[in-house]
Amino acid sequence: MKKILLINSTEGFLSGFVEHIQHEHGVENINEFVMPKVPRVFCFQGAYARAILVQIIYFFVFLANIFKITSKNNVIILNGNGVTPSFMACSAIAKIINPDIKIVVIHYFLNNLRASGLVMKAIKFLFNKKYTCLIALTSDDQAYFRALIPKATVLFHPLCLYDHKPENFVKETSNDSYIFSGGATNRDYDTLAKAASHVDAKFVVIAGNSNEISDVPSNLTLLRNIAKPDFSRYLSNAAFVVISLKLPVGSSGHMVALSAMSWGKAIIYTDASCLNDYFDADSGLKFKLGDAADLADKINLLLSNPDEVARLGAHAARRFDKHLKEDVFYNFLATVCMKS
Repeated sequence: MKKILLINSTEGFLSGFVEHIQHEHGVENINEFVMPKVPRVFCFQGAYARAILVQIIYFFVFLANIFKITSKNNVIILNGNGVTPSFMACSAIAKIINPDIKIVVIHYFLNNLRASGLVMKAIKFLFNKKYTCLIALTSDDQAYFRALIPKATVLFHPLCLYDHKPENFVKETSNDSYIFSGGATNRDYDTLAKAASHVDAKFVVIAGNSNEISDVPSNLTLLRNIAKPDFSRYLSNAAFVVISLKLPVGSSGHMVALSAMSWGKAIIYTDASCLNDYFDADSGLKFKLGDAADLADKINLLLSNPDEVARLGAHAARRFDKHLKEDVFYNFLATVCMKS
């Protein structure tokens, strides 16, 4: 009988999976271990310094609870970057306590850290074990991890979690049409701004504080520090959506792509593996990475062809419903966990 433990850094995250595997697969023995929040007073200002401190604290939390965690469970699901490295540092002890242990890593990505030699050595040391299964978010990440940790099982399944859900928001009606772009990680808003300067349309961009735009055209409204409901409002009322990424693209753009697809939006996106895995020829329109002229052409194409906007949006919604909803991932993850 499988006994599964889901380790989270945020309470309730992936709670839908717990319900799914109980109801759809008859697994009663599934529990959640939520990591304690690290008080801000103990954290440094720098993002990397804070991340390292959190990992050190989590390592000792796991070490203190390692017998209880591993002796009662034979499948451990590590959800996200926050909990994964610190637990993997204890995994050898976990294997000694429970020789039948299986560790499944989900929502783990490196982005810009992939090029770091030190990070590559750490990944090899922590993850290259036969009892580890890592589910990559993109086919490119899958190839990278397979080469780096050949002893581990590395699978690929698209991210199926998103923030801006239609059921959580009522769409407004507005005559003020605009093109929307949003998000922070590896975004190329300079290329979008250059394209916008050659397009007769309004743009709304919701960027992170670290995203820089060297020259903002008059037809582009730039917003920052926007709450999720407001982000959803701007996305849901847009004529269509643009996702513009820069190198290294990493595992970027998925949350906005999935949210836009769930709303049935036409999407223009960067031709990059991290997004190509999520679209087909009928559900999105891609442009060359960093090519403002190509992006402007694609935007003008949709502006002049509302039927194509509707067609792409309808196909995106159907693809989302069939391949990218949360239940699709939950079923995949349950199958992985149930295999001996």
